[in-house]
This record gives sequence, structure tokens and C-alpha cells, in this order.
Amino acid sequence: MEKMTKTQKKVLATLLFIALIIAAVIKFFENVGLLPLIILIVACAGAVFLYRAIKKKKRLRYLEQKYVNKKKVEKIINREIWQGETADQLIDSIGNPEVVDDKNFKTQKKAVWKYGRRGSKGYNLIVNLEKGIVVNWEGKV
Repeated sequence: MEKMTKTQKKVLATLLFIALIIAAVIKFFENVGLLPLIILIVACAGAVFLYRAIKKKKRLRYLEQKYVNKKKVEKIINREIWQGETADQLIDSIGNPEVVDDKNFKTQKKAVWKYGRRGSKGYNLIVNLEKGIVVNWEGKV
């Protein structure tokens, strides 16, 4: 019989721990019934819903304080892109790009931000910025 590696021992210990938890849960519900399980599931779902609502409200307040302009905040919340949008607004709207190609010339600073890798060469969204401002884009978020 071969010796087990450390990884194999860890996996076995984890599986045993999970099996013990499952056995304890089954034994618990055999004794008290399904009602506590149903209550637990509803409570967890409610907690997740509440957490998401609080998180969304917090983000809205943050954006309203940062940008003041309600139309811009609404566009950011809706993950929209528009001409004249700043790089910060774009990041707040759709996140950081996967790839940034910077092109610096004597008089202009241009950048191409790429989102959502598609295959080996393409991207779902390509945004062109000049001096940190969105000038155009191709694709969808």
C-alpha cells in the first residue's frame, strides 16, 4: 500500500469533515423536522436580498457624492457609455478594462480600452479615449 501525499491527506480530511457536517444536519432534521430548514432558507434568502439592497443604496450614495450630476449617475448605474465620459466614470460604470493600449503622441494622449475577451483576438467592447475622455466605442457591455 502506497503512502498518501499531504494533498491527498488534506482532501480526505476535508471530505470527512463535510461528511460529518452532512450527517449532523441530517440527524438534526430527523429530530426537529423540516420547518427549521424552511425557516433557515427563507432567512438566508432575505439576508441576501437585504445585503444587495443596502449595497446598491450605498453605491448610489457614493456615486451621487462623487459626481453630483444625477443624469451621469443614472447612466453609470445603468452601465451606459457616452461621448465625453471620463475614464473614472467609465471605470465606475463598467469596471476596469482587461487590456489598455496607450498611444502617446507629442500633442495627444490616446488610449484603447478593451473589455470582454472573445476568442483569441477579439473583444466584446472597445472604447477609445483621448486625454482620458471617451470619444467613441465599438461593441456592447
